[in-house]
Amino acid sequence: MDDTSVEIPVVKALRMPQYENPEEHHKEIMRRRKMCQEAWQDVFQDYVADSWFADGRQWDEKVLRYREEMKLTSLTYNQIPAKRRFIVNNARMNDTAIKCIPVNGGADKNTAKVLDGIIKYCQHKYNAKASYINALDNVVVGGIGAWKILPIKAGDDYDIEIIRITDPTSVMMDPNAKKQDFSDAEYCFVTQLLAKSAFKTLYPDAQSADPERKGGFNEDSVEVFEYWIRNQDSGYCEQYICTESEILESNTEYKGKHIPIVFVTGEESHIEGQRRYKGIVRDIKDIQMLLNLTKSRTADYIQRSSNEEWLVTSGQIADHLDRWNQSNVNGSGVKIYTHTEGVPAPKRLDAPAPPVGYMQVAAEADADLRAAIGIRDPLAELPDNVATETMQMHVNQGNIGTYAYTDKINDARDLTGKIFIDLIPHYFNYAHVREIMGDDGEVSTIPLNQPYEENGETVMHDLSKGSYAVLVKSGPSYESRRAEALGKLLEIAKYDKEFFIKYADILYRNMDFDGAEDMASRARAGIPPAILAASGPTNGDTAGNDKAMAAQLQQQLQQMQQVIQQLQQEKAADIAKIQEQGKLDLTKLQLENAHQKEMEQIKTGGKDANIQTKGSVDASLESLRSQGRDQNIQTKGAVDVGLIDKQSQEDAKLTMLDGQIDTFHLGLDHDHQTTQTERRELSPRSI
Repeated sequence: MDDTSVEIPVVKALRMPQYENPEEHHKEIMRRRKMCQEAWQDVFQDYVADSWFADGRQWDEKVLRYREEMKLTSLTYNQIPAKRRFIVNNARMNDTAIKCIPVNGGADKNTAKVLDGIIKYCQHKYNAKASYINALDNVVVGGIGAWKILPIKAGDDYDIEIIRITDPTSVMMDPNAKKQDFSDAEYCFVTQLLAKSAFKTLYPDAQSADPERKGGFNEDSVEVFEYWIRNQDSGYCEQYICTESEILESNTEYKGKHIPIVFVTGEESHIEGQRRYKGIVRDIKDIQMLLNLTKSRTADYIQRSSNEEWLVTSGQIADHLDRWNQSNVNGSGVKIYTHTEGVPAPKRLDAPAPPVGYMQVAAEADADLRAAIGIRDPLAELPDNVATETMQMHVNQGNIGTYAYTDKINDARDLTGKIFIDLIPHYFNYAHVREIMGDDGEVSTIPLNQPYEENGETVMHDLSKGSYAVLVKSGPSYESRRAEALGKLLEIAKYDKEFFIKYADILYRNMDFDGAEDMASRARAGIPPAILAASGPTNGDTAGNDKAMAAQLQQQLQQMQQVIQQLQQEKAADIAKIQEQGKLDLTKLQLENAHQKEMEQIKTGGKDANIQTKGSVDASLESLRSQGRDQNIQTKGAVDVGLIDKQSQEDAKLTMLDGQIDTFHLGLDHDHQTTQTERRELSPRSI
């Protein structure tokens, strides 16, 4: 645990506790603390051992002393940091966002997006990513990690801060909790060491400030711990600051329903009633120690093979012992010895054979470590000249073996989101303007708990209304998604001739250079309003989408009604023209009938005329009458057929337009019913 003089963070100014029997209350706290210490003792010991091993303490002390006495090499060829960084850095590359989902009680998507922005801005402001990565690193090494979430006073407003807990062994959760994320814990302890000077400044009247009294003292610091407990009567949690001797301060005005300590675990196992957690270190200790031994043996061979070894008698070098001892240091090529009768001259020995077995084990150690951890080399079996998508797929598969650690962190972030949306209605429930952050990292301000105008409408985000669920989304970072979107948009632009008419603003917005936003704004100004209307509102509100769709359908309906009126006018004009033609044909027929009557009178009055002349005239008249009748019949028939055909065409057009109007009305009704169904299908769970 860190020795620090920083004051223990609390929700607001604490007050001295007022109990009927504070001593009995303190005894109960200490009883629970002792029970937690016994329950977590083995877990903490394993974590500490794994942490030291990952840090480089990888030789047994007895073996290390023996090798030092024998002048043997004892190398630590530590492979754990690289494997540790591989897992942690993969998490750094991904973008994990806490998203709020409206459930019931007046919740809406527009306010949910505001909550998203508040949570994202608080995480950014207080560097929550450092807390997440620190906890993940601790989980990867020793199997446990933690962080803290507290509302703090920031000027006249409240903020919610995520606080890093560097030593997870300082956190002891309720050992009776059953859920993986310990969200059902009834109490929790967080221990901290304060320097004696800082402790006396903060608590000058405390009993444990006097070294002669009983207290949690060591030579340099005082052990102080937070005790969080869920009050069953109020439903809220309470905070107490204690030492082993007394309760120093209390806070019973905290308004959170969740204990604000997020505890993360690695691989979990339950053996004979004992709960165990581990990271990657525990399973690779033997492999790592074998690697250290093989590397050390190889180093010993290199040292021996570079030295000259001679077969001599003691009498031959007795007078020159210092020179012989320094020959491998100064590289002297002259060997002086005392000749002894009957004894051969000193003989140089051959270099020892290379330790092939040790070298082979060392070469295979990396593959063994990867296999034990679950890290697959994504490029080991990858053929040459493969597509980028295929290569990315192999890389993703290489991360599957260690995804359990990232998934545990995401589960912990889910609990973090629940704590946020539990605290926000209590500590942000007043009229003010607050900063929010979008997915693109842009910070803006928005009024809360007060009406304001937006796009010509009155909007109000009442944070006290409604229940919201939490969803954690993990994936590539915003910059990666943006680059991928730009590549796909450029590919589509090659084949869509109307791309720049419809989507130019979206294309420019995904480009990363100075002036891209200005280009997007200018391009958007030139896009037809009907196309922009199809995008709908940007706030994601269902009601807004329904209104936009209804307005769009209403506009199309008006356009169709105008077309119908135009067709009806054209039809009326055609009918009038046909009727006029019919009147002309009727007049012509009447004139011919009058002419016929006149001719009959002539025939009656000209009986004394020449019979031959009369016959010729009658024949001519009969021919004319026959031709006139045929022509009248043909003309009248043509007029009737034209009227019938034209009427049929106009009726068909009107019928088709009526059907389209009915289809639009049915589509609008179906979309509205679908929206209502989706709202009902959301979980009614209240956070």
